[in-house]
Order: sequence, then structure tokens, then C-alpha cells
Amino acid sequence: MLAIGIGLGIWFAGCSDEEKELNPTLTLDGGNEFVASNKEMEPETSFKVKVTANKGKDGKDLDKFEIKVSYDGAVPQRDTLIEKINSSSFTLTRNLRTRKSEGTERWIFTITDKDGKTAERSFTITVKKKDTNPPPPIPPNSFTLNLNNTNAFASSSDGLVYNAANGQANASKVDLTYFFSSVSGNNMASPAARKDASIYSNFAITWGTVQTEFRNVSVTAAEFDALNDQSRIKTFFDGGTPTKVTQSPDGTRFNTSGGDFVANKVIAFHNRSTNKYGLIKIVSVAADANSSAVVQIKVQK
Repeated sequence: MLAIGIGLGIWFAGCSDEEKELNPTLTLDGGNEFVASNKEMEPETSFKVKVTANKGKDGKDLDKFEIKVSYDGAVPQRDTLIEKINSSSFTLTRNLRTRKSEGTERWIFTITDKDGKTAERSFTITVKKKDTNPPPPIPPNSFTLNLNNTNAFASSSDGLVYNAANGQANASKVDLTYFFSSVSGNNMASPAARKDASIYSNFAITWGTVQTEFRNVSVTAAEFDALNDQSRIKTFFDGGTPTKVTQSPDGTRFNTSGGDFVANKVIAFHNRSTNKYGLIKIVSVAADANSSAVVQIKVQK
């Protein structure tokens, strides 16, 4: 008789070394009382940190905790060392202080277990003195423009107004164009947009190169008159909304019939070629094609 032997293999399931949670963990408390991320502070300013560390689930107890600081990217130097923790968890609240000089301080927090495994967290403090004597504001350039159907092309960079022939010769400078229409009254248009004869008809030009955007803003005539800080002009423009005229792309034109080219109204504009921002205050409007409108402009230098 043939005896057949059957071998039984027994397999024991378990965690491999790779699957074990050996590394410790370290966290920085991000509450309002503590610093846990990048921040700007003044020299010689105290700040507080709170660290919490735990051993890995399958790892060894915690052994030591260390705080180092690297000034301006240099080799880190030790600030704090706590040894022989001999515990599965560790918590520390510590008061620290920025140095006297300006620069960067990278604070590094490291926990090490008895097996030499580590966890690390860090943040960078930019130490900067508070500017107690800020430079005075820069006033914008200010010009008064007299505009009519003959002298209708203006350069906000120097306040010059040209007729059609001279405007074409200075096309790269002209960023504000005017015309009076019996239908829409006083109009201000972007030179580049005004090349569209389907919109502007007999008021169209062929040589406009500058794209100027106009926006309605909540600036009063009195605020315009008092403005003496050119940095505020872009802020006004950014908070505005593009002007609207029927059949014209938004922001390329504003006029009397749309309620924008009226006395004491202020319009913001942006010359995309020079990336300069300005404000236009309507002083007076033309009554017909034979009279003039007067505007004042304030524009970044």
C-alpha cells in the first residue's frame, strides 16, 4: 500500500519592521498664546512655544529634547537641551526671545527616543524693527486739461493736449481721448478702443496704441482735491468697477449720457502701457461741439 504524507505549513501573521510605528511625534501648539509658524517680530521680543511629543506606538521611550536656532541661515546653535526624559510622552512650555539685530531666526525643535529616532518641527521669525519714521508720501503729478473736439488728445504723463495730427505723432504718449457727441454728450475713451469705427463712427481714429481702462470709484471731488499720496490712487482703482457705455467694451469709455462725465464726478484710470494709475475729476462739461470741457487729473509719477 502506498502511503501519501500531507505536510501542513503553519504561517503566523505579524507586523514587519517596516509596518511598526517606531518614530516619535512632535507638535507645536498653534493657539493664540503660542508661536508655531513663520512670523514677523520686533527685536528683543519675548514669545512662547509649547511642544508636545510622544514615542512611536512600537518605538522606544523618549530620551532627549533640544531647541536650536539658526541666525540668518548660519549653523544652528543650541538654546535648550533636556536629557534623560525616560517617558513615553513629553510636554514643555518655553519662553524664548528674539535677538537685538534684524534678520531671520529659524527655531528648530527636535525630540529623540532611546533608539536614536527623531522628530523635528521648525518655524522662522523675521526680526524687523518697526518703522517709526516712515518716509513722507509722494504727491502725484497734477494737471488741468481743456478738451474739445479740436484739441482732444491728452497725455497724462506730462499734461499736454494735442490736436489730431500732433496726437498721432505722439501716439505712444496719448492715453486719454475726448470728443463731444450730440447723442452722448462729453466722452472720454481709450485710444486703442477708439480705433473701432463700428462703435465710434466719424469719431474713430486709426492710430490709437495705448489701452486705458476707466473705473467708477467712490472718491468725492473734495477727496480728490485733498489727495497728496500717489500710492492711494491704485487702491482706489482696484476697488472700483469698470465704466459702462452701451455697445462699448466695459472700462474703455465713459460719457455724459451714461451719467459719468458730469461735473464733480471722479473716475479712476490705468494706462496699461506705462502701468501708471490716475484719477480724473470733471470740473466742467462742454454744452456743445463748439465748447470745451475741463478736467483735472492726478497721476502717479
